[in-house]
Amino acid sequence: MQPLDAAEQQVVRARRQVHELILKLADQPIDAETYRQLRAYLDTEAAPALAALQALRERGPQQLRARIVELLAEVESDSRNAVLTTDGEDGAADGRAQQTA
Repeated sequence: MQPLDAAEQQVVRARRQVHELILKLADQPIDAETYRQLRAYLDTEAAPALAALQALRERGPQQLRARIVELLAEVESDSRNAVLTTDGEDGAADGRAQQTA
């Protein structure tokens, strides 16, 4: 799998920042620091994020679907490997415990 390109990284970063700001606004709707962070985001990050999203949209539906399938397959593979590693580690630990008992 190819790592995320610059546009993909920008969109992911923007979504995370906006989500964090939304949570802060929901928790403290009147907060000077949250307002400062929101203004800073809008002044510096919003336009590049919109441009990156537009660049992704211009790739077309087929290319975007193929990329999503690729990324999801990688996530699934990582999840399966994590389960196998965890299961293997637990089994080894259980075996050691049984041998010493």
